[in-house]
Amino acid sequence: MRLDSFCDTYDLSNAIKDKLIAIHIAGPHTLRLITDTDLRAEGGLSVGELASVRDAQLRWSHDATAA
Repeated sequence: MRLDSFCDTYDLSNAIKDKLIAIHIAGPHTLRLITDTDLRAEGGLSVGELASVRDAQLRWSHDATAA
């Protein structure tokens, strides 16, 4: 799934999407390879934004394995 679709499907804000684009995140499949520290430091995500991203990642993973 592309990042645009991921953000739209899992209700991530445009601000979060822009931050993920800025650090070249291609989609949810790459998020498991990136630490929370990197998302906070390199991505500039706040604690709440990080929680939203990780929640969306978990929901995406669950949906992908259920399909």
